[in-house]
Formats: sequence, structure tokens, C-alpha cells
Amino acid sequence: MAVAVTGTAMGWTCWVVESGSMEPSVPTGALAVCRPVAASEEWVGEVVAFEAGAVTVIHRVVAQEENGALRTQGDANDTSDGTPVGLSAVRGIVVAVAPGVGAAWEQCEAHPEMLAAGAIALEGCLVWGCASREDAWREARGRLERKERVPCRRR
Repeated sequence: MAVAVTGTAMGWTCWVVESGSMEPSVPTGALAVCRPVAASEEWVGEVVAFEAGAVTVIHRVVAQEENGALRTQGDANDTSDGTPVGLSAVRGIVVAVAPGVGAAWEQCEAHPEMLAAGAIALEGCLVWGCASREDAWREARGRLERKERVPCRRR
């Protein structure tokens, strides 16, 4: 989830996987994080998100045709997709997959206040955890300065 949040801040996109065509490498319900494409990509073998009509599809590039179009195929499919994908339809290259996180991501998109509340709660936990570690460190340092012996158990 942290990769997705950080990535979107950098202009990356996230897609929730709704079909099993890429099982098991990209399972249904996963969150796929995509980075923008560079001008000169090595396409074959990459998993890409592309527009196919009104939907976004995530499939692997199995070949690149002479005109530059990409031949794609889902990992769980027996044959490649019928229509080659033009480079202008590619929305990104998948760089991370978070299985089972798709539903949570959709909830965060629908209710951004939940994400903000979660971030505040996490920050509070981190501050509390660091503060309690600081106290323990100070106590241990005080013992060392006072040359107190700390009992230890041998195993």
C-alpha cells in the first residue's frame, strides 16, 4: 500500500485487477502499480496496462510487431490477444503487485478521509514507538553511566 501511495504522488497509476487472465502472477483483487512508460522501452516480457475500448487491461507483452504495436497475452490465457496494442494506448508498466489490496485501495479512493485518518494513526503509533524506545535507551545509558550491573541470563 505504501508503494501505491508513494507511486501515485510521483505520477504513477494504480489499477485494481478484476479478472483472472494474469493468474497467478497478478491475482484477481490485487492492486497493480504502474509507472509511466519511457520513450525507449524494452517491451517483450513486461506486464503493461493499456486501454482497450472502455476498459483498462493488464497483460504481458509477448511480441512487438514491426510497426511498433505490441502483441499481448494474459498469463492464464492459451492464446495472445486478438488485436495488437498501439503504443499510445499503453498507460504504464506494472512495477508492483499487491495481492488482496485492491478492495482497500478502492475504499481509500472513494473515501480519502479514511486514508488521511489511517496515516495520522500510523504516524501516532510511530511517534509513540520511537518515544518509548528513546526512554529505554536513556534508562540503559543511565545504568551504564552509574556502572550498574544488569543481570543477564545464560542459555
